[in-house]
Amino acid sequence: MQKACGTASQFREIIGYFNDAELAFETAKTAAWQALCVHARTPLSDSGCEALELMVEDTEWGYDLRCNGRVVDRFWIHDRNANQPA
Repeated sequence: MQKACGTASQFREIIGYFNDAELAFETAKTAAWQALCVHARTPLSDSGCEALELMVEDTEWGYDLRCNGRVVDRFWIHDRNANQPA
């Protein structure tokens, strides 16, 4: 989903279930960089930003995509109980 910088929204999208934490973080990192590429191709007039300063930030919980210092996407890893259905 693509949104303009400064446009508040919230949604959750599950991109997989993993038994290997390293694979989960690598998948989240890849998704964050893919989102950065999509945002980078957005024309400035459509993005709501004067100039795009995009970065992927490594966090304790996964990765944040920031546009001009604001978090525009979060790619977090959530632990689930082994008894929960996948």
